[in-house]
Amino acid sequence: QVGETASIGLTPTSISGGKAGGEIKTVTYTSDNSWTVEDKPSWVVLSVSPALGTPGTGTITVGFDTPNPGAERAGQLIIKNTVTNEIAICLITQEG
Repeated sequence: QVGETASIGLTPTSISGGKAGGEIKTVTYTSDNSWTVEDKPSWVVLSVSPALGTPGTGTITVGFDTPNPGAERAGQLIIKNTVTNEIAICLITQEG
């Protein structure tokens, strides 16, 4: 069976930052409709271009602004299509 094409996506589906912090990684979003950020780790800073929630394709920069003081940590960047309610997930880790 071939599934339907998703109305929203993130590429790549996982990224990782170094223990020392100070890195920026880029994730590409594609959405047929407006979208929102549903969740992100508290220890990263996001910047979106074009503007947050704009349909089409753009980039989300994920800033690993702070060093990780402990063991490897992990979280998810989750964005949601506001019309279809589909979600896209990018796993985010930072070395410990």
